[in-house]
Amino acid sequence: KQDLKGLSIRSIMVGIVSHIIILLYLLNNDTSWIILIQIFVGILIECWKVTKACRVCLQRRFPFVRLENKNSYHEETKEYDDQAVRWLGYFILPCVVVYAIYCLFYHE
Repeated sequence: KQDLKGLSIRSIMVGIVSHIIILLYLLNNDTSWIILIQIFVGILIECWKVTKACRVCLQRRFPFVRLENKNSYHEETKEYDDQAVRWLGYFILPCVVVYAIYCLFYHE
């Protein structure tokens, strides 16, 4: 399938970050290698999806990776993606701040 209509690049990036966090947590807790390999392969698949939807450019300065949209990434999808991330941010940011304050006062 060459048409990427409906594919959200930002949701793939959030998936990659969450998989990396899970992988690091599992590494810290001495989890079985089978599970670690499964998570790592999932990260590789998600990265492959990003390369199908975006042109990945390496740079010498921070940020070292830049993503450019390919022509197959539809404007309508990008518009819905932007809107969904904005509304999700309105919900997630206060939750993270409240949880951080809670951990600051009540964490042992």
